[in-house]
Amino acid sequence: MKTILNIVNTYKEVILYIVVGALTTLVNLIIFVFARNLNIELIGANTMAFIGAVLFAYIANNKIVFKTNKKVELKEEIFKFIKFSSLRVGSFLLETILLLILVPIVSYELICKLIISFLVIILNYIISKKIIFK
Repeated sequence: MKTILNIVNTYKEVILYIVVGALTTLVNLIIFVFARNLNIELIGANTMAFIGAVLFAYIANNKIVFKTNKKVELKEEIFKFIKFSSLRVGSFLLETILLLILVPIVSYELICKLIISFLVIILNYIISKKIIFK
């Protein structure tokens, strides 16, 4: 039991990021499926899902994962959000390109979306850890 607690404490940030990443992916997928059920085209649905997920991810990563609870000026917080959002656009473009390539080949939108989302979670952790919440 002590070993498990040591592992959890050692990798607490990564574990929290995985949980928040999974929740962010869930937010993304729920918005995506909802939009597709409203007959919103693929790229529009993915864009809506991305925006909702980025808003959720920023708040959750800022407060839960990287615990940046210190008081900062509004200007600094806005700059951090812009930086976070701008870097996430890269992963959004990657996700969109991969969707456009894979969906016609595989024919299962949701499976493609899940696989791509997993890759995006890894990429976003690295970006968040090294650039945004350092």
